[in-house]
Order: sequence, then structure tokens, then C-alpha cells
Amino acid sequence: MKYSVKDLDKLSHSAAKKYAKEMGISRTTKKVRVRNVPVCSTAGCQNPCNEHDWHWTTGRPVFRTVCRECYADSIKNRNNGLFGNLLTAERLGISVTELVNSRHPYRKYRETFCENIDGRLGYKCTANIHWDGMLDVDHIDGDPSNNDPINLQTLCKNCHSYKTNINEDHKSPGRKSLGLSY
Repeated sequence: MKYSVKDLDKLSHSAAKKYAKEMGISRTTKKVRVRNVPVCSTAGCQNPCNEHDWHWTTGRPVFRTVCRECYADSIKNRNNGLFGNLLTAERLGISVTELVNSRHPYRKYRETFCENIDGRLGYKCTANIHWDGMLDVDHIDGDPSNNDPINLQTLCKNCHSYKTNINEDHKSPGRKSLGLSY
């Protein structure tokens, strides 16, 4: 298909680049500056978006949807795992555990105490919780695919293990349908 340079100007940067290369049209050397730079799409960030390339034929800048800092954080999150999460958490003013749990389907509902202090399992829990890792989110009905907040309760490791064994949650059909085996 043949396009004129005027037609290519109307296409997106990547499409214009592809067709221009196929037709042997060289890239423009002029670079146009724009006055209205879009704002970062990250919630709470008002920095201007980062230009990452120039349109193949018009020379207009092509912008990312996020600013330079948010883009750098996303690359670090993708490549460095925990280190990237640490940078994002620091920027948002929360802990890494809170950041990771906020993205999890049910861990975001975890309390800071064992909910068996009311004796719902037949005895009252007396565990002293020193850190978040001592707590689990339990699915009351034993179905790990049912992440309804009403079906979730926070238990310490001991209470969770006791409840799982007594109710035989490890044998529930939900685990089998998700392909989980223990």
C-alpha cells in the first residue's frame, strides 16, 4: 500500500515508521516543540509526561502516559522486584508489605490481630503478634477462589493451621479447581 507523507503524518508514530521504512521514506530531522505537554496518569502525580520518541514524518514528540519518575519506578519494579517496590513504597509513604498486600486479591483485608480472640474456633487465641508475617488470611468456607471480604478472616499461624486441619480445608474442591495441592 502506498502512502504519501501527508497520509503518514496522520498515523501513529509506530505505524508511520513501519510504512515509511517499507516505502523508503527517510525520517525527518526536524523536531517540533509543543506547548501543551500531557500530565502523568499516575494517581496523585502532576508531573509532565515524558517524551520518548519523535513522530517519524512530522517531528512531533510522542509522549509516554507517565512522567519520567513514574516510568523509572515501573521499570525498576519490573526488573528489580523488591527494590523497585521499595522505591515506589517510599514515594507513596507506605511500607513495602502494605504496597504488596494492597495489590493482592485477599491479603489487603488482613487485620493486625488474630480474629480468634473471640473464641470462634472453640478456644480463645492468646498469641502475641510481633509482625505481619505471623498472620494469615483464611477463607472461612475453605474455598480459596471465594475472596469475598465476608468470607475472609485473619488468623495467626497456629489458629489457621488448627482450623485447616479440623475443617479439612486442604481437601476442599476449590483447591482442586485452582490446581492447588498441598
